[in-house]
Amino acid sequence: MSGDHQPMLLPDAARPISVLKPDSRDHTLLHVLVGSRRVGDVPAERAESLGVRPGAAWTAELAAECTHAMELRRAVRRAGSLLRAAERTRAELKKALRDRGFVEAIAEEAVGKVAASGFLNDEAVTQRAVDRMTGLGRSDEAIRQKLAARGIGPEEAEEAIEAAEAAPDRAAGLAKQLAARLPKGLAEAGRWRRVLAGLARAGYSEEESLEAARTALGEPPEAEPVEPADE
Repeated sequence: MSGDHQPMLLPDAARPISVLKPDSRDHTLLHVLVGSRRVGDVPAERAESLGVRPGAAWTAELAAECTHAMELRRAVRRAGSLLRAAERTRAELKKALRDRGFVEAIAEEAVGKVAASGFLNDEAVTQRAVDRMTGLGRSDEAIRQKLAARGIGPEEAEEAIEAAEAAPDRAAGLAKQLAARLPKGLAEAGRWRRVLAGLARAGYSEEESLEAARTALGEPPEAEPVEPADE
């Protein structure tokens, strides 16, 4: 049976490896045999660098190295599946691997290997995320918070925000979109409340929201002061 078997030491003193047998269904995997007994597995690409070859002593140290190599192989393959399912930052991928039972060191090493292969690029992921959020009219502060939650540092976040191809005034653009979706018969005060609530949810301050709402709705009703609300 193929798979990610953990190497097993023989109960007696170290004995030489008899043969490395390719797995019948996965030739990137080698089975390690001592005598006729399968004592462990090793990725084919790592066998030479680890010194796993016929005649070499099957020691506790070598078994541990093979165990590590096999677990890393499993983590890298799981990382690939995770990235095919959804775009992730390095921090998100590492957390996803930890959540699936991989220890910290293996998760970190797997993420490094995936990144080195060119399949993980925080800068590109960050810029795409910023472009999406600016397109939705999110405030810079809301974008910073979202990126921080995804493990993106403040300097990287600022660079992406500055590079984003956004409209000159995102808040005003969002206010106009919100106003256009309001029911036609809604009273002026209600229109203001809903637009301000939408701007607040997008992360804009009270001052920014009021200024943006004016571009879409004109001046607020004088007789009934309007405050930002969470409708």
